[in-house]
Amino acid sequence: MLALGLSLNLSAQVFNQNFPRAEKPELWSFKPVIFEGLICYNEDKNSITLYIIYRLEPKFLTFVKNEETQQEVYIAKAEIIVEVFDDKGTSLARQFNPVYVESNQPNSEIQPYTNEVQGFFSFKLPPANYSMTLEVKDLATNNIFIDRNINLQLPAFKDKILKSSSIFYVHSADQKLEEKIKGFKLTNYGGNVIIGQKTDCLLQLILDTNNISGFSWKIKQRVFESDKEYTTILSDSNFSIIDGIPSIKKINRQLYIHILDSSNLSKVLRIPIPFERLETGKYELEFTLSIDTMKMNFQETFEVIWPNQPRSLSNMNLAIDALHHIATEKEMLEMKSMNQAKSRQAFKEFWKKRSPDTLCAYNPVMAEYYRRVDEAIRRFSTKDEQNGYKTDRGRILILFGSPTKINRILKPDFPPKEIWTYEKLQQRFIFIDNERTGNYVLIREEKY
Repeated sequence: MLALGLSLNLSAQVFNQNFPRAEKPELWSFKPVIFEGLICYNEDKNSITLYIIYRLEPKFLTFVKNEETQQEVYIAKAEIIVEVFDDKGTSLARQFNPVYVESNQPNSEIQPYTNEVQGFFSFKLPPANYSMTLEVKDLATNNIFIDRNINLQLPAFKDKILKSSSIFYVHSADQKLEEKIKGFKLTNYGGNVIIGQKTDCLLQLILDTNNISGFSWKIKQRVFESDKEYTTILSDSNFSIIDGIPSIKKINRQLYIHILDSSNLSKVLRIPIPFERLETGKYELEFTLSIDTMKMNFQETFEVIWPNQPRSLSNMNLAIDALHHIATEKEMLEMKSMNQAKSRQAFKEFWKKRSPDTLCAYNPVMAEYYRRVDEAIRRFSTKDEQNGYKTDRGRILILFGSPTKINRILKPDFPPKEIWTYEKLQQRFIFIDNERTGNYVLIREEKY
């Protein structure tokens, strides 16, 4: 029974159809900063507000002990600098944001994708082609990460409509705050969506008419496995309209899109899209908009990512093999004897039966299971057994989680012994390393 108790790569994305979205973070590394450009059109049609929103990974920074306090507090300081150039390479604007982060852990103990620093820059620019440089400087070591010549295209007003690209926001737990600021909490993950996260979409339109006669959206995913194509399609027509112009506020270290009052030229479509149903992968978002007698189609790509996905899930053979602790022989045989596509589908069905929410792609039970598999591999792999999840200690850790306490007994002329105690279960597990190789074998279970 399952008892669940530095790769410095920078990705950019600017919200227009000619700029690619950020790539998926590698499972074996992390990015020091991800950012995206958000274009908000002004009603004068002659200027565009460009927001560069970012999320900085503290693991990139160097934390030093704060000597001003007796407590275990570590601090890091940095600068994030953005400079915008015209098409001739002339600098038009340069801004920097200071970064100050406190932690009760030194660098070696800080986990990726935790306590990330969020912020933004804003530039008011006429429609044109630009380039941009983004730089992150750690002030403790003067280490610099820099990305140069990021191309920006800010299109001018044409015909009857000018649109932003989609703006993803998440459902905030603080609904009173959202109502007070008339705003929505940004996802801020390089234009991507986090798996299982309740996410919706905003779309700004600048119109010279009030007649939006129709709107619909469709999401497509194409997956090729074993020369066969599998397509996921979601579609709907629900939306609401908010009059105003989007802008950004920073509140309690979080970024919010809020809507400024304006005349009737600027419309913001609020589109409820069930992104939480989508598994990791690349998708195409297609909109169909009807205004007066015109019908327009436009597409964008985005990706559903899992930033802290357990490493063991990136290897399907390993992920299936690690199920032998909880799966039946029949289930294991089905998952191992099929072709790749059917094997993956059987794996999905196995975990879907154990999901608390079958409509959500993120399964917390599966995520916790493979987090424990990762921990078992890291802690219990030896020269003789390189897959720590197959060891006795790995099995107990996966099934019951971390013990309340571990007593290690080392005596001359006796093999090393470990006693794991689970206080809530009132149970002990005793392991012995008879060969003194680091491979502890379970010899006894005790109830107390």
